[in-house]
Amino acid sequence: MPKKNATVLSNPHSGEEREVKNGYSWTVLLFGIFALLARKQWRAFTIAFLITVISSFLLGLIGLGVPLIISAIVWGIYAAVANEQLVEYLLAQGYEVSGHIVGDEFITNEDFDDDDDDVSI
Repeated sequence: MPKKNATVLSNPHSGEEREVKNGYSWTVLLFGIFALLARKQWRAFTIAFLITVISSFLLGLIGLGVPLIISAIVWGIYAAVANEQLVEYLLAQGYEVSGHIVGDEFITNEDFDDDDDDVSI
């Protein structure tokens, strides 16, 4: 079953296609740095890994409660922008937006752009 609301990106050199869900990333919220590793977001993974190491150090100094709560809040906020950041990352890697999935319908970039021409201000 296709994703209900996603952006489809394709790499013109390798032909690889990636679907990135629009909206909140429950995967990042639940799996944290492992989701970034699976998505091959190396820079974001490195930053998150360093933050995790630092917060683990704070857990030892302060105690379990406060850093754990702060970490959960930070991951919750980051999950809200993680999918958008993945799209930006893939675009920087040379991927191009080839279309969008809305419901069960695939809308190509050409069809998507044509809809914008009908809008009057």
